[in-house]
Amino acid sequence: MMSRVLGSHIALLVAAGLGSPAAADILLVNAEGTGQYPTIQAAVDAAVDGDEVQLIAGTYTGDGNRFVDFLGKAITLRSQSGNPADVIVTPSDGMYELGRAFIFQSGETELSVLEGITISGGWADGPNDPAGIVRCIDASPTIRNCVFEYNYGSALAFSGAPLIQNCVFRDNFCIEGNGSGVNGSGNAIIEDCTFTGNSGENFGGAAFLAGATVRRCVFSENGVYYSGGSIHGGALIEDCVFSNGGATYYGGFISGGGTIRRCFFEGGGAEQGGAIFGAGVIESCTFVEFWGHRWGDAITVFAGAHATIMNSIIAFGHCYCNQDDMTPIHLREDATVDILCTDIYGNEAGDWVGPISDQLGKNGNISADPLFCDRDAGAFTLFGNSPCAPAHSNGCGLIGLYDVGCEPSSVEAKSWGKIKGMYR
Repeated sequence: MMSRVLGSHIALLVAAGLGSPAAADILLVNAEGTGQYPTIQAAVDAAVDGDEVQLIAGTYTGDGNRFVDFLGKAITLRSQSGNPADVIVTPSDGMYELGRAFIFQSGETELSVLEGITISGGWADGPNDPAGIVRCIDASPTIRNCVFEYNYGSALAFSGAPLIQNCVFRDNFCIEGNGSGVNGSGNAIIEDCTFTGNSGENFGGAAFLAGATVRRCVFSENGVYYSGGSIHGGALIEDCVFSNGGATYYGGFISGGGTIRRCFFEGGGAEQGGAIFGAGVIESCTFVEFWGHRWGDAITVFAGAHATIMNSIIAFGHCYCNQDDMTPIHLREDATVDILCTDIYGNEAGDWVGPISDQLGKNGNISADPLFCDRDAGAFTLFGNSPCAPAHSNGCGLIGLYDVGCEPSSVEAKSWGKIKGMYR
């Protein structure tokens, strides 16, 4: 009897729509204004938590399709096809006209999702409105598979902890702000993204960060006039590839503090810190073909700071300088460095010279050809008999980023694309 009564109550609840969650709605928007909703904002206004706003292929601009506020809603806003090339949001009518695309400012969480959209031609680059074409204020949305291109000012600015995945930031530019691609303070996670051709005047050609984690990203041909060709600030940076680009003054790729693990640096340069100008921990990285204008250095530790460099290769760097105290690792006033299990070799500025000369032969440090498989072809894995390979590093394990990839009797160079693919 009891089970029959209970079953009746359950049946009544289900019939009333109270026993199961309501199905999510799909709200369609057409760029011509002829869809189910005339603009993106109109669809967001009508949506409730769990709904999807889908944008039909086209270019979206004008009122209602810019300054789109998520209003704190746990909804997904995406291109209908999932391909960011199909939906382009252009939030500004021209240079010097403030134009944002999307705004998160009501405590949005990871359940508020922006996905599969291109944001192009926005403007937020000035002393009064520097806070991003996509703007997150104390919010933590999910932004994935989006393209940010040709924006003036930070393409994405945040405070909070957004999750930024599989996005492309290309050819964005900052004059008065910082971080042409991403600019923010908070525990953001940025992973599997590509930053290319971003540039600026001040700090962080591609990104200006304080507290973020950056994983498995590729940075190429980014530059800045002052400091941090790719990244400025304090961040945890892991499994990333940096190539070309630079800064006029400090940190061809990175300036600031933080931890950098398992990263590859090729090319790039600056007056001080051809690859890095900063402090913190650098672990299991490979630096090649960098250049320094003053000391020929890959790394400069800034004044009064300390750095730890371990299990890394610093090799074949260039020096466009005439200093008497050239060195691949330079210490500014009262700076200190601990170096462990590191190979410094073949640099035009010298190897274990100047303030690091007393660390050669200690703590596993060596100066020997790392024996890359094919440096000319961009293959930076190691020959089996490399002094940096785990079998020959005197207990240091792997020195540098890439493990053995070829043997002296059978050299098979991996392409640059395949090497980058290891970390994608």
